[in-house]
Amino acid sequence: MTLGIVLIVVGALLFVDRVVGIDLASAGWPLFVIVPASCCSAWGVSMTGREGIGLAVGGGITTVVGLILAVQNATGLWATWAYAWALVGRAEPASA
Repeated sequence: MTLGIVLIVVGALLFVDRVVGIDLASAGWPLFVIVPASCCSAWGVSMTGREGIGLAVGGGITTVVGLILAVQNATGLWATWAYAWALVGRAEPASA
C-alpha cells in the first residue's frame, strides 16, 4: 500500500514536470528526499506499538534534512550547512 502511494506521488511529480515544464531536477530535487521521508515517517506513526518508532524517527530526521536542503537550494546559501547540521542531530535527555 505504502509503495503504491509513493509510486503514485512520484508519477504525479513527473507528470507535473512534463505538463508545466518545470525542471524538477534543478528546482525541486529536495522533494526526492522530502517525499519518501515523509511517507516513511507517516508509515511509522501509523503503526501501533514500538514497531513504528524507528521509521518515525528516521523519517523525521530525513525530512528535516530535505527541508534544510530545500531552503539552501532556494536561497543559494550552501555555506549554512556549517551550522544547520545541528538541527538534524539527536537530542539526548539531560543526565541527572
